[in-house]
Amino acid sequence: MSKTNRNPAIRTLAQPHDYRSGEFKNKNLLLFELFRANLESKGEILIRGAKFENCHIEGPAVLLALAGNSFNDCNFGVAHGDMRTLILYPASPDRVSGAIPMVDCVFEAVDFFSIGFTGHKAFLDSLLDIEMRNEP
Repeated sequence: MSKTNRNPAIRTLAQPHDYRSGEFKNKNLLLFELFRANLESKGEILIRGAKFENCHIEGPAVLLALAGNSFNDCNFGVAHGDMRTLILYPASPDRVSGAIPMVDCVFEAVDFFSIGFTGHKAFLDSLLDIEMRNEP
């Protein structure tokens, strides 16, 4: 997992033509619209196996990172340099409600904007580790 310092608030890319495609390159995406399109087309409440390259993924939303996701050269949208503001530790040991679950997804050079992150403790701790490694 790696992080970059692009400014996700000012990025302009082509709009996606189909949220159901499963593969997105150079697109602006609203995470809730992606969730809704997936639910309508596949009947699944989780997004499985999607690939994102050089995309801008926007909320407001909470991304529930389940097994098999890969984040490379991503900007998680750190607010004022404090990654903790984007991390939501679940109170329940085995369930999270109100978040958008993603499994086996690949994120390459993705900028997140107004997205919170939740999931297993190891994943959330790894996000904090990225911030600590990159501090000046």
